[in-house]
Amino acid sequence: MMIVRLGMTFAMLSPMLVDIGWPLEDVGFTLNVAGSLVGLMAVFCACLLIRRFGRRRMLVAAAFVQAAIILSVLPLGGGVNATAFILPGLVLVFLIYNPIATVMLTIMMNRATAGSEGTDFTAQHSLYSLSSPRRARRRRRRPRTPTREGCRRRAPARPSRRTLPPQGLRAMRH
Repeated sequence: MMIVRLGMTFAMLSPMLVDIGWPLEDVGFTLNVAGSLVGLMAVFCACLLIRRFGRRRMLVAAAFVQAAIILSVLPLGGGVNATAFILPGLVLVFLIYNPIATVMLTIMMNRATAGSEGTDFTAQHSLYSLSSPRRARRRRRRPRTPTREGCRRRAPARPSRRTLPPQGLRAMRH
């Protein structure tokens, strides 16, 4: 999938709409009611298209459409608050967001081994979820100090203020 996935764009829709001044009621209705209905209709269409063109072609097509849809939401990210510019981008997001999930889940289920479908599907979906860019972060390692035996161990933690004696650091040094 692409580096910037549609899921990241979808997650930012609500904060962007609030930032341009939409009332919370309108944001909730647009994203949770109207958007879900558009997405539901799109999923049924995606099922028909998957049967006709196949999973692989649909996934490739979805990647290209996803890039175009992310671009359609850019005016919203730039602070444009004209409804004529915002609603088409939102409709396009919902037209492809749920179908992409349908295509991905269809591929995962079809790759599951007979007899262990649940386990295989769960493992694939977990890897897919964990591989998303928002979760892929570098973890900072703590410095390690060598010991006399050549083994490495973590550096001792610094004492916090709560664990210091009432006399402060001077009492600990002497």
